[in-house]
Amino acid sequence: MAISNKLLGAAVSVLSLACTAVYADSAPVIAPPSSLVRFNDLNLDQPRDVARLYSRISSAADRLCGTRSFAALYNKNAEYQSCYNDAVAHAVAQIDRPSVTDYFQQLSSNSPSQKLTIAQK
Repeated sequence: MAISNKLLGAAVSVLSLACTAVYADSAPVIAPPSSLVRFNDLNLDQPRDVARLYSRISSAADRLCGTRSFAALYNKNAEYQSCYNDAVAHAVAQIDRPSVTDYFQQLSSNSPSQKLTIAQK
């Protein structure tokens, strides 16, 4: 009886190692980078606070999407711009406040080189 328990234990160990090896070959699911932007100290009915929140969102998007090399600070590429635009639009959509959405749309309409859209919920 003791020998059969040891064999069963060995078989389970081998099976679990085989399963681990199979899953190790598949690409891990990686969540996209994110950043928490706090705004509980702001009154979003006040234009000045809406601008402050937008500045926080913009800074967070820049940190998430920006490259880490010094030379890239002055040469923002299309990949960066797309990431930045998407991150800002997603944050504005998540906040879901008319004052923030209006501010975002006003800024994006004043900048013809940037086409920004707010993600739908």
